[in-house]
Amino acid sequence: MSFKFHIVAAIAVGGLAGGASLAPAGPAVAQTLGLTASPAATASSTPVKDALLGADRTASEAAAAPAETSAEVASVETAPEAAPQAGTGAAAPVEAVPPAPAPAPETVAAVPSPQTPLAAAILRAAASDGELKAWYAARDGRPAWTVSGGELDAQALLARLDEAESHALPAAAYSPAALRQRAQGALASSGAPEDMAALELDLSRALVRYAGDMSAGALVPSRIDSDIHVFPDRPKAMALMTQAETAPDLGAWLDGLAPTDPGYAPLRALYARLQTEAASGGWRATLSEGGTLRPGQTGERVTQLRARLAELGEPTPASASPELYDAGLETAVKAFQRRHGLNDDGIAGARTFAALGADVGSRIRQVAVNLERMRWAPHDLGRKYIVVNQPDYRLRLYEDGKLIHQTRVVVGQRQHQTPEFIDDMDHLVVNPSWNVPRSIATNEILPALRKDPYYLEKQNMRLISTDGGPVPADPSFVDWTQYSKGHFPYRVKQAPGDGNALGKVKFMFPNQFSIYLHDTPSKRLFSRDARAFSHGCVRVENPFELAYILLAPQYADPKGSFQSLLDSGRERWVNLKEPVKVNLTYRTAWVDEHGQAQFRADVYDRDEAVWAALEEKGLAPAY
Repeated sequence: MSFKFHIVAAIAVGGLAGGASLAPAGPAVAQTLGLTASPAATASSTPVKDALLGADRTASEAAAAPAETSAEVASVETAPEAAPQAGTGAAAPVEAVPPAPAPAPETVAAVPSPQTPLAAAILRAAASDGELKAWYAARDGRPAWTVSGGELDAQALLARLDEAESHALPAAAYSPAALRQRAQGALASSGAPEDMAALELDLSRALVRYAGDMSAGALVPSRIDSDIHVFPDRPKAMALMTQAETAPDLGAWLDGLAPTDPGYAPLRALYARLQTEAASGGWRATLSEGGTLRPGQTGERVTQLRARLAELGEPTPASASPELYDAGLETAVKAFQRRHGLNDDGIAGARTFAALGADVGSRIRQVAVNLERMRWAPHDLGRKYIVVNQPDYRLRLYEDGKLIHQTRVVVGQRQHQTPEFIDDMDHLVVNPSWNVPRSIATNEILPALRKDPYYLEKQNMRLISTDGGPVPADPSFVDWTQYSKGHFPYRVKQAPGDGNALGKVKFMFPNQFSIYLHDTPSKRLFSRDARAFSHGCVRVENPFELAYILLAPQYADPKGSFQSLLDSGRERWVNLKEPVKVNLTYRTAWVDEHGQAQFRADVYDRDEAVWAALEEKGLAPAY
């Protein structure tokens, strides 16, 4: 290895050295930095010449350089020649000794490669690091980073670590300032092998952690909330180091680890804008407490509403009477409501004022949390997939990257939260029966039976014994007070029909939570702007249209085929020829395809849990 790496290290790290000059290094310094020098320099190759030649040194010159030697390589012993006998002029005859047979090839011990003191120190430093030990062992301790004489651009890594906060990643966890200071010191002096090895390993650890956080998130989602069942595929250290070493441009490779979702960069830009807004003092318009404001009303609160909307990017046309809730203000309110998932009725009620009253710090936290969620997401859900965004109460179906269908949904109540997970929808059931979950049977149906013994009959339900005992023929003769949550020896099943809680169709992606999408006979809840009313399953407002699309690959007339199944009145299972991924996710902030910032209420308080975990990791607190 030539001395070009010493000069390249100074150039590559550039500004890290703060303009420090690079003095010519002698053999001892080169040995310390992991560079080799010939024990006997020739006229055609000297340390100074090598440093000056740098990258222009030709391959032929490198090949002509003297071979490396090492005091650690043991000398080969030879048998002594026979000495002449005393008093004679000729050597005494010596009994011939046959040469020892050469060892078989498989028994020849491999001679270890010569190691520099730095390489040996790197192997010692890596010995306790299970993540990096194998990678450095495979390269016999050879340094990887420019500050140690390797190829990986330390400046590019440190620049990305400096920018980690702009991704809402905890830069403090990577210690870029401390690493930069140590790198500057390494360039200014040779450094002891142990210190150089420690810097080498810490740079590699920082790369592994940053690259892993960027590609799979800084947090383990399933540890944050019991209803988050998301398991990002975090890359292994050895794979990351190998990819980094072989990348033509380390900086570009690190940048490419960010989520491929086209919404990631716009959300990151929103994060920066909100921080700028916070640094300048945030939103200043006062919002006084009071009731609902409607078009036609006047007063100081109308003026305040107009000012706050302007601060939030929804300016209203100039008005001669700013205290009047005029048509221009109504239009601005509707636009704001749409960006916050509210019914755009132009009436500023409690939910609208709650969204208006969120301060800039809370929005910064919200965006940071959702940048992290985007890093958890899989890079590819397939050609056709469904996304149910729970805080948005909306289902979207995509095919070949395009949105082809969307509809409103109802999700679980706070006490029956819909979990986050991904699974494969492989069949649907037309005219489904409903096997009532035991929690609903004991918590809701049993009390209803105590009040009305004919409740089951009215709901088209029947009892099924779970202990082999008889089922009462007439529920009106049963003393239902003898049963409790812990002692109820029946299952409850509801037959298909107009009143079935699952409606006319359910969409199945078998999972451990018994969660699925389904129709519902009760449509009134879909008109609400907040729709968390179910026991955990997802109710779909327009399920027939969804069924037609899913059945299209296997029926020439999917609508007619579905209707035929429906008209049978019997429960019918239909396997999907093309299974579809279903992603039950949780996003409260994003930038839509029109460049509009979208925010939703944190219906299950999961944002706060994720933010607290990011802060614990070292993410700087929001304003």
